[in-house]
Amino acid sequence: MAAVTLIRNRPVTSFLILAFAISYAAGIPFNFATSGLFPPTSIWALYVPRLVTVFGPAIAALVVTRSRVDLVRSLLIPLRYWPWVAMSVIAGIATAIAAFRLAGAPGPKPSLLLGAHFVFQIVTAGIGEELGWRGWMLPTLARERTFASATALTGLAWIVWHAPVFMSSLTVALSFLALLAALSVVFARLWIRTNGNTGVVAIAHAAVNAPFVFLESSARGRAGEALGYLAAFYVCLAVVPLIKARRPYPPGVAHP
Repeated sequence: MAAVTLIRNRPVTSFLILAFAISYAAGIPFNFATSGLFPPTSIWALYVPRLVTVFGPAIAALVVTRSRVDLVRSLLIPLRYWPWVAMSVIAGIATAIAAFRLAGAPGPKPSLLLGAHFVFQIVTAGIGEELGWRGWMLPTLARERTFASATALTGLAWIVWHAPVFMSSLTVALSFLALLAALSVVFARLWIRTNGNTGVVAIAHAAVNAPFVFLESSARGRAGEALGYLAAFYVCLAVVPLIKARRPYPPGVAHP
């Protein structure tokens, strides 16, 4: 009963507690338990151990939301939004290739593995993270705040949720911080442009992750530098939406 009352009175707080608890209290043991089940070079070894961690936000959102049906339905992409999907995928691949080339890494080789990474990234990071962050938390916060404020708070929570990544080198940590901050703006604007369609944002998220992970394996130690260039690209992309984002929650977008 106390948990139900907390969810009803403090839905955002409840969501954050659940998301972090599932991702770390349950996700870390699951990671350790499954990490040795697959060959280290297998794509399964990269994604399966992280399943519980990446699905923490999605599960938390489904627990606290007032309408699970509407939240899940927001993953369905109407035909009119597929041009945004195509642009997101093209932009994701192009920026990743440019970042690695600027870092001096060899050019990409055609491979079905990139397609596999896209599928895994959509199912894991795309749906698992975005159903919670942009699918539920962003519109929930924006009911009583400006869209800019809601975007900033959602982005801050998303950054803190990625805390273990910041335990790497200072250069990588700073680049990753800049990338997450920029993507918080880019994804929020994409969400509003598609009238709250979480599916488009999930694919856009995968379009950032998949090419980078694919190219990282042949980067010859240049992945950290490439991450810096990738962050710079998305910071530039986020500047204009950030300036224009000071407006209230857009009318006509369903509240999950």
